[in-house]
Amino acid sequence: MSLGARAIALVGWDVGISDAELQMLSEGNVIGEGGVNALTDVLHIQPTPLDDGLRALSDLQPEQPPAQGIGSLKKKRFWADIVDTPQSPEALFVTFREHFNDVTPVFVEVGPEAHEESTIDEGRTITLALPMRGHVQVRVVELDERHVTLITLTGHPLAGAVRFLCEQRGAAVRFQIEVFDRAANLIDLIAMRTIGDFLQNRTWEKVVEKMIERSGGNAPRGIEHDVESMSDEEATLINTWLDDLVVERMRAENAEKIREG
Repeated sequence: MSLGARAIALVGWDVGISDAELQMLSEGNVIGEGGVNALTDVLHIQPTPLDDGLRALSDLQPEQPPAQGIGSLKKKRFWADIVDTPQSPEALFVTFREHFNDVTPVFVEVGPEAHEESTIDEGRTITLALPMRGHVQVRVVELDERHVTLITLTGHPLAGAVRFLCEQRGAAVRFQIEVFDRAANLIDLIAMRTIGDFLQNRTWEKVVEKMIERSGGNAPRGIEHDVESMSDEEATLINTWLDDLVVERMRAENAEKIREG
């Protein structure tokens, strides 16, 4: 399925256009050989390529924090304490950022059409392919030398955020994934309670496993995992934290636009 079809499906529009027709538009196969494009030849207007326009549209999708979901807010952690690695926490985090596509397992992958490079950058919108769900998106709302936070966007089956971090733990370097989420709606709640939770857990375990491999060290205790349902007070704190990150990102983005223009 093309980026165009996925983006239209993501925002929930029913425009009556097939994937094949969108592909023709994307490849510029609508006007026959020798035909005249009135837009450029007569009106002298440079059109925006379909994929570029839909990518810009996807970048405008609003965040979907946990407060917008249903059910209890869960916090999951997946981690490994890695020893005998030549990499510091900062260096291991750089490895994670630069090889995000590679360490992401088959059933949750970054769509290659979203960006040619695989490095995670602040403000970037990332397209993910989820099993039984199709393509959904997350946005980078916080980034520093040891951690990154991504928040789900409208259309994602979960309302929440995921945080990847590296830190020193004694002689070990810990690579950890923290997930804060709840189902976006009743259908997704049912899906998560059946097979969704299993697939999600396996996804993050595979990411930790691949980071152990890339670290050059080993994890004697293997991959560790815990999960807890958060209280109302804890959920409020998480929602406030994520809301603050979104607001701060928007302020920084607006400030950058002012400087550029």
